[in-house]
Amino acid sequence: MTSSYMNELHAPQKVLLGPGPSTVHPRVLQALANPVMGHLDPAFFQVMDDVCEMLREVFHTTNSMTLPISSTGTGAMETACANIIEPGDEVLICRNGYFGIRLADIAERCGATVHVMDTPWGKAVDAQMLRDEIKQYPGLKALGVVHAETSTGVLSDMKELVEVIHEAGGVTQTSKATAAPAPPRLGATARRKRAGASLPAALAAITRSAASAARS
Repeated sequence: MTSSYMNELHAPQKVLLGPGPSTVHPRVLQALANPVMGHLDPAFFQVMDDVCEMLREVFHTTNSMTLPISSTGTGAMETACANIIEPGDEVLICRNGYFGIRLADIAERCGATVHVMDTPWGKAVDAQMLRDEIKQYPGLKALGVVHAETSTGVLSDMKELVEVIHEAGGVTQTSKATAAPAPPRLGATARRKRAGASLPAALAAITRSAASAARS
């Protein structure tokens, strides 16, 4: 009797409509079937340059620090935290679902003093509530918001929230797991992963806007 793992894998064709993973475009699958290149191969550098250029179009930015991350969306979230937060920094995290809770946990593990603003699950983050909350913590370095909360599917108005945060001189860290690239542009530090962009699993992207860089 031959074990099943010895046979060629034939995955069933299914249309995935959840928050992630989602169905991958055939062109992407075809690219994944290309021969593996070494990470120091000159040909790989060209591929990376092309990918980064396309990601800048997705993010509506010209910032050269826009790049793919070989990880899940959580890995990109951690990358953003680790590059913004230093031990002792004060941050405010808006929590309205599971991934807001995760973002707060990552910030705490990076050594931050974490303040949280809780919104009921299933509700969007309110801009006026955030404005009032920010006034309680004048020493904030960064604020974290989940744009589209995967656990509930709720989309918060990031344009309005970012304007509130920038009024206070803060840096915005935004998780956009299921929001990208469907909703319009966001002028803030952000990360995007597979769900909204129909990317394969364990691939994320991160960028830093000029507005965020100027405030850090």
